[in-house]
Amino acid sequence: MEVEPGFSPFYRGEESFCEINAYLSAQGFWLAYMKCQQFPRVRASTIKDAFNLDMRAIDPAAKLFGSSPTAAEARHFISLTALKTHDDASSPHIKLLAQFMYDSVRQTVSGLAAAQEA
Repeated sequence: MEVEPGFSPFYRGEESFCEINAYLSAQGFWLAYMKCQQFPRVRASTIKDAFNLDMRAIDPAAKLFGSSPTAAEARHFISLTALKTHDDASSPHIKLLAQFMYDSVRQTVSGLAAAQEA
């Protein structure tokens, strides 16, 4: 299961990474991959006041102010032990696992074919 929550809620009512990870862990999932998204945490008004520049945090020059982790690109897998507790073959967990396996095999085969052609 792939999720992209913020470390702090960006919107009212939004669950943070900590809340989502805790919930998924309690359901038998484990964190298999995580990449931090990072953006400068500086307000446009601060840049305008200090340097008389119109700049957004996503502009390349904003990196001069440093970056802070803002969100996680996270992938969770469900453990086989947790899967055994599901009696129903139509369980959404099993469907997700099957989809992931299919996508992984398809990407691997495509990558190998592209490498052989090069």
